[in-house]
Amino acid sequence: MLHYQLIGKLEDISLEFPNVLHYLDRFLLILPGSVKEQQVFWERFYSLYGAEYLHMIDVARNLSCMRYFRELLNECSMLPPNFKILDYGCGPGLSLDVFGYDHLVGYDNSPKMLEQAKARGLNVLSKKEFDSMSPCSFDGSIACYVLHMAIPENDIIKLAGLMKVGGVLVANYYKDLGLERVSLMLQKLGFSAQKVDDQERRFGSVYIYRKQALFSSLG
Repeated sequence: MLHYQLIGKLEDISLEFPNVLHYLDRFLLILPGSVKEQQVFWERFYSLYGAEYLHMIDVARNLSCMRYFRELLNECSMLPPNFKILDYGCGPGLSLDVFGYDHLVGYDNSPKMLEQAKARGLNVLSKKEFDSMSPCSFDGSIACYVLHMAIPENDIIKLAGLMKVGGVLVANYYKDLGLERVSLMLQKLGFSAQKVDDQERRFGSVYIYRKQALFSSLG
């Protein structure tokens, strides 16, 4: 039995093959070995600290990352005048400052994050709305500092289905966590994958995924 401490709150967790992660420049996290256990871990983490997230991150860096993602979307896709972008893992809704209200919809698995994003003025989807939304609803999507958090397989499948054919997803990976798993799933769902050449690695590994065909499952 191992213990970990997150800003004074002690939790007990049983880990078999721990992975140590220095996170947000203030946490030393011990991640479980399996994807399912990591999903539980991140859910508990953000249930504890979701309300404090905006005060723990480098806001300017996050906004710079989102502006870079918008540049890549503009370069790599032919967005119509009334384009719609999904911010998957929208957090507290900072992307609203980059994309504007008319073009952006946000979704996050953390209820506390959705509350903050909604209070900020972002048009957000509840879990029920996200799961039931019609396919091919978005011209593009971004996932900024989120895909390292052991995203549920069903979410990846749904995200892929919500994209129009030809649409582009721009995403980055914190310390390459989740890169191989998510990229393989998206490729099975009809997406091409291209790593962005950024020698400075300002925002970790950045990838452009373009939807080439319609697939509804990983089979």
